Amino acid sequence: PYITARTNVLCVIGHPIEHSMSPIMHNAALKDLSLDYVYVAFNIPLNDLKKAVLGFKMFNIKGINVTIPYKENIIPYLDEIDPLAEKIGAVNTIKNEGKYLIGKNTDASGAKKALLDAGCELTGKKALILGAGGAAKAVSFAISEDLDALYIANRTEKRAIKLAKDLTNKTNIKAVGKKMSINTLKNLINDVDILINTTPLGMYPDI
Repeated sequence: PYITARTNVLCVIGHPIEHSMSPIMHNAALKDLSLDYVYVAFNIPLNDLKKAVLGFKMFNIKGINVTIPYKENIIPYLDEIDPLAEKIGAVNTIKNEGKYLIGKNTDASGAKKALLDAGCELTGKKALILGAGGAAKAVSFAISEDLDALYIANRTEKRAIKLAKDLTNKTNIKAVGKKMSINTLKNLINDVDILINTTPLGMYPDI
């Protein structure tokens, strides 16, 4: 279908954003469903996030996906966040309802489904998550109640410890936060069943 003056706009924001496959996937799905939408990617500089959120309202962007590094930083600029996103402390999806922006988190359910679909058994297992940002928060909350033990390793130890405390307070697991280092990884890698990387390491073009 052609893009017209009536075509609705969806987008993904991040910094950087060139690596994102979201426009390809979403536009293919929109075309298959014959929906009058177009999905684009916006690279938002670090100091322009608030302006971008105002732009979503001004230009009536119908829906926004949020990726690195804005899943946590965007929350203060939204009109509302749903209970799950509030519990996790991260937003990856925004719905524009009459210029009223509602933040949601679909990373949690999506990550857990991906693990289960890949045949990864969670019950009674030990997991190590690398990173303590928005994606790490979502994944850890999604799988924590099934696990026997959960470790969070991050370059900034304070963030890892904070996430571990949040998990311990809000779920049934006693999580442990550690500083990411070669020694930490060596000590933990043979003790865990599942390793999940949520850091930018390995992103395009450094795959």
